[in-house]
Amino acid sequence: MDKDAIDSVKALFEQWELYDAVIQHDYMQHQTLAAAIQQYAAAKQLAGRALDLGCGDSYLAARALGELPLTEYAGVDLSESALQRAKERWAESPIPATFSQSDFATYLPDQAAASFDLVLGSYSIHHFSPERKEWLLGEIRRVLKPTGSFIWSDIVCCEGQTYTACIDQLAIAMRSEWNQLTSRQLDIAIEHIRASDFPETEAWMIEKSAAAGLRFDAKLMEKPHFSAYAFVPST
Repeated sequence: MDKDAIDSVKALFEQWELYDAVIQHDYMQHQTLAAAIQQYAAAKQLAGRALDLGCGDSYLAARALGELPLTEYAGVDLSESALQRAKERWAESPIPATFSQSDFATYLPDQAAASFDLVLGSYSIHHFSPERKEWLLGEIRRVLKPTGSFIWSDIVCCEGQTYTACIDQLAIAMRSEWNQLTSRQLDIAIEHIRASDFPETEAWMIEKSAAAGLRFDAKLMEKPHFSAYAFVPST
């Protein structure tokens, strides 16, 4: 194995170690979020087909949706290694699971209208520009059944904050509170959010969702830096 290959494998495993540490220490509120999604979905009696946009290794969805009467769980992610972990996670579930290695902005237009009962966007939609987010919301509304729900969990900026100020504030909190990570892991995580994350405010998320035909239904979680919202079709 040449040096580039070794570095690539090392980086991959370092990132999974980072992800696993974030999950283990609940730095992004996955435990609270999973319980909130499970409670909401049960109260709404959601069943049928669930779509998970940017599913990663499906840790969150498996915990939140594993007991629901779903007929299919569909996970979409660009990462082959994440999807392999997701497949292993769902292997023993009675819920049939399918996985697609794709950018979900490419995946969504290929899906039939009103074909999903539940759509999850968990810490993934913030990777897109505001204009692209608006387009994605329209596509989510299109594929959602009239009785379905969309749950958007994400980094959320304070009102009036710029992206830079929002990310700076989160980075300060990470260095202060994510104390079980190594300094290298923190550097990797902060470099990632500075390069790839473009979070919005709560007001923006609700307003643009409404413009796409998705009515705010409930706030499922509100923590420093991280929140989750449920939406239902308005028309």
